[in-house]
Amino acid sequence: MTRAFVRTVTGDVSAEEISFTLPHEHTSCQLWHIPSRWDYWELTSDEEIIGAELQAFSELGGTCLVDVTVPGIGRDPERLRRLSEATGLKVVMGSGWYRGAYYPAEALIDRRSVEELAEVIVAEFELGVGATGIRPGIIGEIGVDKPWVSAQEERVHRA
Repeated sequence: MTRAFVRTVTGDVSAEEISFTLPHEHTSCQLWHIPSRWDYWELTSDEEIIGAELQAFSELGGTCLVDVTVPGIGRDPERLRRLSEATGLKVVMGSGWYRGAYYPAEALIDRRSVEELAEVIVAEFELGVGATGIRPGIIGEIGVDKPWVSAQEERVHRA
C-alpha cells in the first residue's frame, strides 16, 4: 500500500508529520496593481521579517505552510527552501499561473494549447522548477480577472 505523503520544497514527507497548516499563504507576492508603498514592498521582500513570522508560527505548533505564489506574482523556489530550512516548517509550493493580468510573458500562455500548458505543470511536478530540482506540491493559486473566463484563463484552468 502506498503511504500518503506531502510534497514540500525540501522533499516528500509522510502525511503523519503534518498537523497545523496554513493552507493559503504568500511569503512573497509581487502584484503590479498594489500602490508603491514602502511598507508593503518591504514586508513582502524582506526574507528576515518573513522568516521571523514563520518561526513564530512554528513555535506555536505550526508544522506546514502552503505557499500558492506562482510564476508571474513572485514565486521563488530557492527562497521557499531557505525559509523552510531556517524555520523547520514544511513548505508546499504552488504551480500553474494566477490570472490573465499576471501571466508571465515567458509562459507563452496565449500561444500554447491546453496540452502544452499541462506538460509544463507536469514537468515541474516530475523534474522540479528549472535547475533547482524543487518540485511543487499543489496546483494553484489560479483564478480569473473578470466575472467571465478569458480564452487564456480557460486554457490554464483546463491544463
